[in-house]
Amino acid sequence: MQGLIKKLMRISFVLFIAYPATVFANGLSLTALDNYVNEEDENYAYTIADTVSGQGYETLIIEMTSQKWLTSAEVNDPIWRHYMTVTIPESVESNISFLYVTGGSKSGGLP
Repeated sequence: MQGLIKKLMRISFVLFIAYPATVFANGLSLTALDNYVNEEDENYAYTIADTVSGQGYETLIIEMTSQKWLTSAEVNDPIWRHYMTVTIPESVESNISFLYVTGGSKSGGLP
């Protein structure tokens, strides 16, 4: 389990620290989206809500708080919460991954 958390932390580091740093190092100009994505948000957090093990894989259900969007005066719930399910195979035989994004609602529980 600790190994899986370390893998997720490394992936987060690459996505949110290392990649943006390369943009600055290469002197590329940032877009409005780059600036928004790189802006720190103290609401960002995640926890492992559940772990499901099966033959040849382990699945993590991650409860994420991704950001605050607008204010309470503008919307009912400005804090964006999501579930993310990550399945990690015991052995990898391909360099291809798969991302499946679906809708959701605030009334549901764990996926």
